[in-house]
Amino acid sequence: MQNTRRSFMVVSSVAAGSAMAPVSAVAQNRSSGSSDAAKAFLAAHQGTFEAGRRLGFLLPDGLAVTNDVPFPMDYSAYQDHLNFHAENWDLHEWMSQDIEIVELADGSAVVSAFYIERGKPRDAGFRLRPGFATATCVMHEGEWKALSVHFSSLRSQVLDASPS
Repeated sequence: MQNTRRSFMVVSSVAAGSAMAPVSAVAQNRSSGSSDAAKAFLAAHQGTFEAGRRLGFLLPDGLAVTNDVPFPMDYSAYQDHLNFHAENWDLHEWMSQDIEIVELADGSAVVSAFYIERGKPRDAGFRLRPGFATATCVMHEGEWKALSVHFSSLRSQVLDASPS
């Protein structure tokens, strides 16, 4: 049975991502498969936080929305945001699950995943934050890159949680 919340979030991100930037603005090269978009997404975000790795996944004219900045950031603002996190966290990790890919007719793809962000900001308590992420991806100069990324906290919407 398909999760209706997930379906809504993926469909919403496809519609929003398509409106954010014209696909014609980037190279239209076909890839070896949209599963490579998911691999690129994971390479940028999975594991220990690295600002440069995450920023490298976003196209220079891309947009980002994060769970702690609720408005679209351009590349420069996202870079500042990532650098702030890099400088102010002792530990910051990201683990994803339930990765799905929606291939679009124009050769782009939407990658979505539930995630757990955990870490320890300097001079503050430990953080554990579940969320949902989407990335609208296109081929650009032979690599999958994101036109848009969106990370949303699911603080009150944790699915399949343990009753304990």
